[in-house]
Amino acid sequence: MKRLSKFKLLLVVVVALIVISSTMLIGCTPFKAAPQGISEDTREFTKIKDKRMYAEAKDYKGYIYKNGDEAFCFRFKSPNIEENKVYPLVIFLHGLGDFGSNNSSHMYRSLIDGVAQNAPEECFVFMPQGVKNYDWTDTGILTGKGGMDKLYNECLDLLLENYPIDKARVYLTGMSMGGQGTVWQATQHPEKYAGIIPLCGWYYLKGVDEMKLKNLENIVDKPMKFFHSRNDNAVDFECSKKVVEKLKSLGATNIEFIEFDEPLHDITPLVYCEKELWQWLFSQKL
Repeated sequence: MKRLSKFKLLLVVVVALIVISSTMLIGCTPFKAAPQGISEDTREFTKIKDKRMYAEAKDYKGYIYKNGDEAFCFRFKSPNIEENKVYPLVIFLHGLGDFGSNNSSHMYRSLIDGVAQNAPEECFVFMPQGVKNYDWTDTGILTGKGGMDKLYNECLDLLLENYPIDKARVYLTGMSMGGQGTVWQATQHPEKYAGIIPLCGWYYLKGVDEMKLKNLENIVDKPMKFFHSRNDNAVDFECSKKVVEKLKSLGATNIEFIEFDEPLHDITPLVYCEKELWQWLFSQKL
């Protein structure tokens, strides 16, 4: 009986390892099989457990960008394109914990609904999903693992080249790690963005002592609206407050800091539901 029990236990372990390995292979397969450049992600995207996400959004097609051995997935929404017309582009950068390879866990319903219900005109929407443990900087300033800057910008440049996107109206927004990424990307590539909306940005490590941004002077003339809750339960409110104060000290004038009292970190539902915000954003041009 003991030998049989040990055999059953071994069998369970083997089966479990096979299942885990198969799952890992399934997750990696689209990246390994993908051609270089941008290609369609043919997986079916269905509802996931996180109620904040809208993975099954049919208008947001799945794609993979690959350069050499490096790759990431993203979702992309196109408007009803008319000939000889260009459209704004909205880009959303997700927060820590939403990265991966399922092309679903970064699909914030609040952003998708905000565009659908409040954008004053049709637009493109680009929602990249960062590689696991990679942030939106060049070297992984926040995560210490790696950064999406190179891959993200290579892919964005291809989208700008191949779709009728109005290059004077590219707008960047993001939350938490993506809030930091929004400011970081704008400071490093200011020529690309007409306006930015960072939410609950994770700009400091070790409390609020060490700022993880540089070249803030590059965006002092850029239209900006920052959002954060005073009672944020994940990223200190002082993070946004100090960055806004620093930008103002450098000469920024087209900047606003909107504060909430709700005890929330994910304030995207409070922000993206505001029609006036979208009207303001879409009025900005390079």
